[in-house]
Amino acid sequence: MAYTCKIQIKAPVGEVWETWTEREALEKWLAPKANVSLQAALRQLRRTGFLLKADTKLPSVTTLAAGNPIAGSWWGHPKGHVIFAVLMSLFILPAPSRSAGPALKQNEWQVSHVHVGVRDLKKAAAWFEKVMGLQLAYPYPGAARFQIGALGVFLEEKGKDSALTLGFPTKNCDTDHKRLVDRGAVSSEVCNDKPYGVRAAYLLGPGALRIELEQFLSRE
Repeated sequence: MAYTCKIQIKAPVGEVWETWTEREALEKWLAPKANVSLQAALRQLRRTGFLLKADTKLPSVTTLAAGNPIAGSWWGHPKGHVIFAVLMSLFILPAPSRSAGPALKQNEWQVSHVHVGVRDLKKAAAWFEKVMGLQLAYPYPGAARFQIGALGVFLEEKGKDSALTLGFPTKNCDTDHKRLVDRGAVSSEVCNDKPYGVRAAYLLGPGALRIELEQFLSRE
């Protein structure tokens, strides 16, 4: 599934570039030709009114930055760093309001996102795209965010892999387990019934990440 992002630009490209990009991130992550690709993306936005993150046929950031359509994940592409830079500049979130709201009550706490350290960020992000079928939501300097329902998963480039289990509810553990294995995942525990009323399986994710599939069994 492709997602369309519409952006209204009311400032010169140079001002947008300086405002949306920190110097440290620019020096560390952005390639010299990234600014050229950003201008091409903005021109395309003005002409068509829309621009996809990635698509082999419609106007997209990956095609403009790479010079040709990219089939599959762009993380391993020779111009992946340029694509990363342009996506970061186009899709970075605006600064949040500093006005504080009322304090949360005890029963109002919710988990919005988790941070997962990985030594190989590109490989980990490509795994989520290929195996889980997820689309990169936002790229950041040294990190990538995937949105899984209401939960955001931040993959962060670190010197050590984080040991973490992500649990996914499923209506058919065996079918979904086979689907992930067919896509390249390594199973660490096949589907089996647990004494606490679920059928579960476990697969090895990128780094030290583990994926759990959990199917609630009928009590009948």
